Amino acid sequence: MRFSPNGNSFATVSQKIVKLWKLDENNEYFHTELTKAPWRISEAITFSPDGKVLILLGPQKHRIKLFDVETGKFIGNLTGHTEPIETLVFSHDGKTLASGSQDGTVLLWDWEQVINEELTDYE
Repeated sequence: MRFSPNGNSFATVSQKIVKLWKLDENNEYFHTELTKAPWRISEAITFSPDGKVLILLGPQKHRIKLFDVETGKFIGNLTGHTEPIETLVFSHDGKTLASGSQDGTVLLWDWEQVINEELTDYE
């Protein structure tokens, strides 16, 4: 489970389902199922520093999936690793997303470039 930076939403991963929980106008939480999959989803999930994007691992754990927190819609994928990803973390200034793989490689993603470019649209 991970909380968004503002604390108004959080994400859970259980029984192959990713749920996004948000606080409504009555200060009650409601959830949206973002993805159901026949594969085991890792606990490697995080929110963008501004809380607008939920970031988690894709089906083969080589792909990073991005979801819009406001709408719950799939935004796109980040690809580049050839072995399963084990960790996702943002730099302290929120400008770089680092993803670490089982083979010891680390990819650094310029977050501003990521959110401004056209991402692959297959889930």
